[in-house]
Amino acid sequence: MLINQKIIEALKPLNIPVAFCEYKGDASKYCVFMTTYDGEALYYDDVANSQLLRVSLNYYYNNPKDMQLIEDIKRLLKSSNFVIISSQDIHANGSGFFNRAFYIKYTNQY
Repeated sequence: MLINQKIIEALKPLNIPVAFCEYKGDASKYCVFMTTYDGEALYYDDVANSQLLRVSLNYYYNNPKDMQLIEDIKRLLKSSNFVIISSQDIHANGSGFFNRAFYIKYTNQY
């Protein structure tokens, strides 16, 4: 399963760009994601019953008031059956952007 379309569809209500690996536009807020793990899981009698996908998702914004979208992102991910493992704020001095980094997982049943 390619997780890319599922992530893009889950975040579509935000009406912001969502890109795989790299965003080259000029939007003031956007998300970038990449798969960090893709493997089998939930074994029964030595047979995997599902696929486990882990994803790094980063929400970039340059206006502090856009921090409010963080809660929307959490809600949309959870409603699409993603599990948020962790998240943290990151800011690179001089970049002009703030970043909320999410580490999420999705289990796809076979």
